[in-house]
Amino acid sequence: MSAGNIKIASNIAFTRSSPGLVQSVKGALAKGIIEINVKSDLSSEAGWEALEELLAAVLEGSDPEAAKPAIVLCKRLDQGHVVY
Repeated sequence: MSAGNIKIASNIAFTRSSPGLVQSVKGALAKGIIEINVKSDLSSEAGWEALEELLAAVLEGSDPEAAKPAIVLCKRLDQGHVVY
């Protein structure tokens, strides 16, 4: 396997959006797959809105006809259980 075929996966924890987090996610997406470990409360509308704002900011200006970025959302439910 050549080095060009190796995918890099970055893991970033998300509790709330910030300009620094947006830039980190954009940079990681440019290099490969990103897993966003959602640590915010998704049982509230505010939690979902914060996640939506992050994703919108990260994808802002991207070409809709281009290949879709590889973003994996992960939410830990409790000890030992993870939802992808």
